[in-house]
Amino acid sequence: HNIIRVVFPMALGLALVPRRGAASVMGASALGSAVVFSMAGAPALGAGALTSLVLTGFFLDFALAGARSGRSVYVRLMLAGASANLVAMLVRGGMKALAGGQLEGLPLAVWFPKAIITYPLCGALAGLISAAVWFRFAAQAADADAKASP
Repeated sequence: HNIIRVVFPMALGLALVPRRGAASVMGASALGSAVVFSMAGAPALGAGALTSLVLTGFFLDFALAGARSGRSVYVRLMLAGASANLVAMLVRGGMKALAGGQLEGLPLAVWFPKAIITYPLCGALAGLISAAVWFRFAAQAADADAKASP
């Protein structure tokens, strides 16, 4: 699943610039970029990929709004990744259903039983990896700054 390509850089942005609404701006910017690239002749993103690309930022902002502790950040990033990927799965599945069960890749009847497990699992894993990498470094930098201050 490509969710790691979405959550990982957005989590980096949030770790570097932890501002309310920053991830939503990244998601909206990603939508604008996808439209511009598509108009310039680049291959268009699928409905599921575009959904996760745009919604991940909003889910990250919502999930991290009340985060206080390190464990809370990990859990909330996992939930945001799983939620964004679950919505992407529903959109992609809906598109497959509208196309008579076959859009691209596997037929809906074969794809869905796998997707119902792998999409949320991969989204949660992407959130966990992102939190472990980026927010650990941010916490270490904050600790170093606190120790350096008199």
